[in-house]
Amino acid sequence: MADKWKVGAKWEIVLHSPIKTDSVADIASAKAGIFDIDLGHALEYKSMIPTLKAAGKLVICYFNAGAVQNWDQDGGSFPEDVVGTSLGGSYEGEEHYVDVRDKRVVDIMKRRIDAANSVGCDAVDPDNIDAWTSNGGIG
Repeated sequence: MADKWKVGAKWEIVLHSPIKTDSVADIASAKAGIFDIDLGHALEYKSMIPTLKAAGKLVICYFNAGAVQNWDQDGGSFPEDVVGTSLGGSYEGEEHYVDVRDKRVVDIMKRRIDAANSVGCDAVDPDNIDAWTSNGGIG
């Protein structure tokens, strides 16, 4: 398995829609040996990771570590005082910075990592970890 993580490995990044398959054969022919998928999709579609692994793929689970999105399953866990301004762009009003210095946010992120482990992710892809500095603070 370690050889699959080498420099030059082929990746497939699928974040905006879940991988829905009928069989391992749907994935086995994919040239990518590593799939980066959304943790929320992996939690919702329980067969996604086992199907990828049965096809011999490594799985990285993406999650938002520096922001909360309106559709996050644990979105209600964030206290109001740690949620900041919108990241803007195409998700204006739907994705907000969180104060990553706050222990409560750290605990939520630890739970996200635990969830990734529990569904079989081989690694995690924490996004927006620089969100605080990108926006000059939580606003």
